[in-house]
Amino acid sequence: MAQLFIKIAILMFGGQWQSSLASELGVNERTLRRFVAGTSPIPVGIWNDLGRRLFNKGVEVQRMHERLTGLLPHTGKIVLSPIANTRPDVELDGLYFWLNRPDGKRIRCRASRGIFGDLGAERPNEALPIFEKCSDSFYRAASTKFELGEYDDRIGIFLEPDDVIVMPNDGT
Repeated sequence: MAQLFIKIAILMFGGQWQSSLASELGVNERTLRRFVAGTSPIPVGIWNDLGRRLFNKGVEVQRMHERLTGLLPHTGKIVLSPIANTRPDVELDGLYFWLNRPDGKRIRCRASRGIFGDLGAERPNEALPIFEKCSDSFYRAASTKFELGEYDDRIGIFLEPDDVIVMPNDGT
């Protein structure tokens, strides 16, 4: 059983797992070493706690996988479509644009100024050319957040730097 315990610990915390796991489980490192050595049995409560943490980590990993695959051009799909004859609005806090939802309603999206700052845009008006060159990345990011339910019907979808993998549109 100690081998399973170690495998789970390494999976969750990496090579330096002992102090992190001891802290997470609320036991001292000496007790943890006794569990690993087999000189003290691992209590059922520790196994249950470890199982819950492993499950939660799995859910988190699955959600990150869904987010990443949604953002990549070859796997992500754009379920929100641009509205014809509209242009984004550039404001101090970012760039705003509207997209059509699959149900026919419109949803407002905001790409935060930080996204464009990370791409070298120092002034708000420098954001629009970046958006136009890479619009599919923003549509894909908004679609991913929409599919994951990470939006508010009244406020819309907020895109932060961690939400977008910015790449030029195909053919540009």
